[in-house]
Amino acid sequence: IGGALILNRQLYGGYKHRGGELGHITINHLGVACSCGARGCLEAYASVTALTNQYRDLLIANHKPLPPVIDGLSIFSRYRASEKEAVAALQRHFGYMAAGIVSLIHIFAPQQVIIGGGISEAGEAYIDPIRQRVYASAMKESSCFTRIVAASRGNKAGFLGAATLVFG
Repeated sequence: IGGALILNRQLYGGYKHRGGELGHITINHLGVACSCGARGCLEAYASVTALTNQYRDLLIANHKPLPPVIDGLSIFSRYRASEKEAVAALQRHFGYMAAGIVSLIHIFAPQQVIIGGGISEAGEAYIDPIRQRVYASAMKESSCFTRIVAASRGNKAGFLGAATLVFG
């Protein structure tokens, strides 16, 4: 889970440009190991990699065949068709995404949270369950001015944002 903080129209990188690691906020201090070496990072729970791994594990546990393609959009398609394992995996995913976003809202009270990546291309049907969980959990004083939206560039949002920083 990548991210960037734009404060007062400026990219905020923190001290020595080490800030903005949004995927590595801790949501479970005794949780699963993350690729960064820490435990309980949002990345380890809410990334599309975590979603696909959980979905695969649920299929195996329920003795169901693995589909040829397991990615965020294919799981979302199965979720919309009410497949039990896809629903369970995405409900968990939505909860973890919301937990991370609530933490960011409580710290920064942003005007907008933009969710990108391939799965965000499912649009409102993907964003709305996250949004509902965020607004149900966040302090109203912090979240009432925060819009949660899908990136207009979908899976290209991160690449285009980085290119804009480098090339202006």
